[in-house]
Amino acid sequence: MKIENIEKVNVIRQILIVGKHIHQTEGLKGYFRGLLPEILRATLSTAIYFHILKELELFFKTKQAISDDQYSSFISSAIARMAAAYFTNPLSVVASRIEVPGFHVYKNMFDGIKKIYKYEGIGQFMKGSWTSSAKEGPFAGTYYVLYKNIKQMFKDSNIHYTQVSMISGMVSGIVATTVSHPFEIIRARLQIMSKFEKNPAYQYSGIFDAFRKIYIYEGFTGYYRGLAPRLVRKPLANTLTFGIFEFFHNTFNYTKW
Repeated sequence: MKIENIEKVNVIRQILIVGKHIHQTEGLKGYFRGLLPEILRATLSTAIYFHILKELELFFKTKQAISDDQYSSFISSAIARMAAAYFTNPLSVVASRIEVPGFHVYKNMFDGIKKIYKYEGIGQFMKGSWTSSAKEGPFAGTYYVLYKNIKQMFKDSNIHYTQVSMISGMVSGIVATTVSHPFEIIRARLQIMSKFEKNPAYQYSGIFDAFRKIYIYEGFTGYYRGLAPRLVRKPLANTLTFGIFEFFHNTFNYTKW
C-alpha cells in the first residue's frame, strides 16, 4: 500500500505502514531523526515547567489568590507549560523539520540552526510558538488536575505510590492528549508544511487560518490526524517525567509530592 493512501486504513495499520516505510527508505536511523534537539528540548522544557509550576503553586497558596485548588492547579500547570513551550520553541522547530521522512536539507541539529538563521532569519525559530503554547496550556492544565485527582482516589489504598503515579499519568495523558491534539496539528503545520508545501490548502497565514483551512479541505477528522502514535508517546512520556520527578523529590525531600 502506498504511503499517500494511509488514511484509508485503521490507526494500527497506519502506524505499521509508516513504520515500514521509514525502515525501507531510511533504515533504523530513520526512527531516531531529530533525537538530539528533542532531548535538549524535553530536558530544558521539563526543568522550566516544574520550576515555574512549584513557584506558582506556592504563590497561589501563600497569597490565597485563587481559593479553589482545582483552578489554581490548572492555571499553574498551564502557565508553566506554556512558558516552557515558548522558550524551547527554537529547538522544536529544528526537531520538527529533521523528523520529517526524506528531509535531508540539514546534516544535523547545528547545521539546521545555522541554515534557518542564514536563509530564514531569527524570527523563524519562533514560528508556531504561540500555537505550541496554546496547545500545551490546555494539555498541561487538564493533565495535572486529572493526575492529582486520580492520585487522590488511591490515597488510602495499599498500592505503591509508583504504581499509582503510573496509572494516574497514563489515564490523564490519554485524556489530555486527545483534547489538545488539534493544536498539535496546527503547530506542526505552521512550522513545516506552510514553509515547504506548495499546495495552497497547506499555506496558512496564522492559527485561525489553519483551523479554517483544515476544516474546509479535510473536515473534522483533519484535526485528529496522527493521534494514534501520539497517544502512545505523549502519555508515556509524561508518565515517566512525573514518575521520575516524584521519585527524586520524595527521595531527597523526604515528603510525598
